[in-house]
Amino acid sequence: MRLPSTHQGMIDDVPGQRLLSYGPSHDYSARVGAGRSTEAVSRVISFCRERVATDGDQAKFLITKLNGSNYQIWKLKVKVLLMKYGLWDVVNHVKPEPTPQGWYQRECKAIAAICLTVEDDQLLHLTQLETAREMWQALQRLHERSSIGSRLSKA
Repeated sequence: MRLPSTHQGMIDDVPGQRLLSYGPSHDYSARVGAGRSTEAVSRVISFCRERVATDGDQAKFLITKLNGSNYQIWKLKVKVLLMKYGLWDVVNHVKPEPTPQGWYQRECKAIAAICLTVEDDQLLHLTQLETAREMWQALQRLHERSSIGSRLSKA
């Protein structure tokens, strides 16, 4: 994942906002995907975890990670989460020019919400993407196409 330097360190400066909770670190030493090392996955996960702001609020959002078979439910829950924190416009709209103050900060939060709510095999589809919008659209293309195909095959 290549993020502009303006993305670095933005989230940590916003006190009092908890985006979501996540579990303990996993061992990513095994190789995954078609010849891809987990180094890229580990970098994305580390980036996302570093960007999630925390505070005293211990609220947890129970969102089952996107695993390929639960796209419609995942999509609804993550969209609601993004809306709750005022981040949906970052995913739903193209970045305005000139970029408003706080956009990159919100971009990092939206990226974290997406990355931390997908399984590692799904995260592989996001490693080369730079924005939350690109990530959302990539997952949408991948899973809406496959869910349409599965519905047609059942008919």
